Amino acid sequence: QLMHYLTPHFGLGAEFNATNYQDATGTLGASKYKNSADRYAFMLAGKVVFMPEAKTRLYIPLGAGFSRFKGKVENTTTGASASETCTKPSFYAGLGVETDLNDIFIFGIEGRYNMFGLDKDKFNTDNSYLDDVALLLKIGIKF
Repeated sequence: QLMHYLTPHFGLGAEFNATNYQDATGTLGASKYKNSADRYAFMLAGKVVFMPEAKTRLYIPLGAGFSRFKGKVENTTTGASASETCTKPSFYAGLGVETDLNDIFIFGIEGRYNMFGLDKDKFNTDNSYLDDVALLLKIGIKF
């Protein structure tokens, strides 16, 4: 994430993030299956900072952009597999706290709610979106 502070209370920037979801396995009849999924997002990122002059600050991260989602199902018994991808709008919102370690480095923790679009037909689902909650540990550099 690159962030430029337009005012001490508000930053605007760009972000790339990636999520590799834990593989899931299952059995259907005599066949065993493995499901895997990955998501890559390019976002316009915003940050609202409370008490920007303090050493430790509370903030609200916001972002909107596009996510590319890829899902794969593999029949581990036969070796057959199928995968699909889609690119759809996505956004996040959260709450974070960060502290200055010194004049250069920042450390923080951030919780986010992520929501991203999904192609219902490709992924055979009733939902047109997926969502998750993420907890991030951050190390940053001021420049």
